[in-house]
Amino acid sequence: MNKLKAFRSVDFDWTRQLKSVWRDPPYHLPSLHQAQLDDLVDYFENKTRDPDPDNEPLGRAIVAPAGYGKTHLIGELRRRVWEMNGWFILLDFIGIKDFWSSVALGFLNSLQVRMGNGDTQYDRLIREIGSQLGVHREMMAIAERCRGQPNALMKELVGLFTRSLARKYPNETIQHRDVVTALVLLISEDLDCHSIAHAWLQGMNLDPELVRPLGFLRENSPVEVVQGLSWIMSLVGPSLIAVDQIDAIVSASNSLARATSGAKHEQDQARSIVEALAQGLMDLHEKKRRAVTVVSCLEATWKVLQETATVAVTHRFLAPANLRALPEREAARDLVAARLHQAYTACGFEPPYPTWPFTGAAFESAVGFSPRELLIACEAHRQRCVAEGHVTECNSFAVAEQKPEPGKSEIRGLDQIYDA
Repeated sequence: MNKLKAFRSVDFDWTRQLKSVWRDPPYHLPSLHQAQLDDLVDYFENKTRDPDPDNEPLGRAIVAPAGYGKTHLIGELRRRVWEMNGWFILLDFIGIKDFWSSVALGFLNSLQVRMGNGDTQYDRLIREIGSQLGVHREMMAIAERCRGQPNALMKELVGLFTRSLARKYPNETIQHRDVVTALVLLISEDLDCHSIAHAWLQGMNLDPELVRPLGFLRENSPVEVVQGLSWIMSLVGPSLIAVDQIDAIVSASNSLARATSGAKHEQDQARSIVEALAQGLMDLHEKKRRAVTVVSCLEATWKVLQETATVAVTHRFLAPANLRALPEREAARDLVAARLHQAYTACGFEPPYPTWPFTGAAFESAVGFSPRELLIACEAHRQRCVAEGHVTECNSFAVAEQKPEPGKSEIRGLDQIYDA
């Protein structure tokens, strides 16, 4: 295999989209933020062991500048939580106009994600609830009796699940009966029935004449859906609720204030965005069940929530875990070696040494880099080699200019809004 062709095939992409947290990466880096990962997993395991806790565990926060591996850490948390038979819920906030609708949609979308065995989290939830209630034999009898009658099948299955839950959890079943109904109806092969259940689990209010024949009894709301789903999931296992997209919301409030040169109305509107987010996170702590909320954000974003919101949202979270730059040459070497190994193995190339063409001296110079900065430097060297038509060894990643201290410019930019 031609050396240049092999090196050209290496992917040093330094971005990771939020949806990628659902997939195990082709390379695992135990040295990247391992201490913080282990601490979060231990906390989750210890604080959610009790299936019916008196108090919900406080949330955790992961803060770091952009490019320090926050999304990678969230993906590793998902993998570890699934290994512990827990639930993983990912909340993606595009805006803050309706906090609870976004949360309900996050729960629903997360339940429909497929796990490693091909089942969705929803499949597992229905299967394990049925097992706990001991209704599998009755389910099979109903399926046989109602073959070819989808409406009758769903009606009997809803009745079976609600009756069985009510025998063990009468108060909770009365409170969350409509959520139980929607969860069961979601398995229907009838498109209309499935669509109604899907809409209900987003917190939508539907025409009573349409939904009453299916067993729905009350008006709906997203917060009640989230509360009901969290309770039902807690019967099977603990949940980790990951919040990884709040920087854009705080940034939007920043832009709103700046766009109008600090007019009071827009300043108030900018503050209201942050207040709504803070209030929503605090309310989520009160509504969840046997769950830990983990917020991942920039240091500047957490500072805004901590210092400017009137609701004490940070009182519902422990002190944040700060992700640091690459602390030692081994961490930098492992990060790059994982990318090289994947590409070289795929094309059958045997390099002179595992990190070729990056020498040991190069990784000495990478201490203090963020993971993103290191991958950008690697890509720059790859492009130079491609342009020159041959591969040269890289002995240093050092840059001439001094890198600014991470996060300071972000914090100053946000502070200017709230100092008024």
